[in-house]
Amino acid sequence: MHQLDWKFSDQEKYCVFIMLNPARTYRLEINPTLNNCKTIAEKENCGGMYILDLFGRVALSGRQLADAKSQGLDIIGGADHDRSVREILQKPNLLIIAAWGECPNFRDYGFKATVEFDERINYMKRMIETHASSKKIYQLKNKNACVMKKCVRKGIKKCVNMSHPYWLADQNIVGLDKKEKIKQEVLKNYHLEEFPL
Repeated sequence: MHQLDWKFSDQEKYCVFIMLNPARTYRLEINPTLNNCKTIAEKENCGGMYILDLFGRVALSGRQLADAKSQGLDIIGGADHDRSVREILQKPNLLIIAAWGECPNFRDYGFKATVEFDERINYMKRMIETHASSKKIYQLKNKNACVMKKCVRKGIKKCVNMSHPYWLADQNIVGLDKKEKIKQEVLKNYHLEEFPL
């Protein structure tokens, strides 16, 4: 079971980001995805954030996740993973954001022969409906898809509908003020829309 609980101010409200799968992170402050999530959470007046995932297996990329699946390994994370998700969704004062992203060729990572990805999304929706029905659920959108240069270089033509937090800013920015420039890009590009369950 992998989840992140990061408290960074005295505000009571927590932001919950539901993403694809956990990556191994040793220093929070240098992880681009988590920094972008923190920027959004602070803008939404949250004092901390939880990171949850569709799949509980630690992997550095969608390809690694698919490779683990093809080797017959458990990528969901078992009952402990889902129990942890349910426990967090039941907490009070949450802003819940679906942010696993949707890329047209995600299945090229190895999910083409299965419906497991769609099944996990539907299962997560049911968990949200059951355990967080009184809360408003949002999905993360990117108002400026052209910043996803790296995504395009990997052969992904366009990210549609939901965005992943990493793609809200160009991570190739250089200079001493890189962190602040990325933060400003995230603030300019992110947009929250109600998530249809």
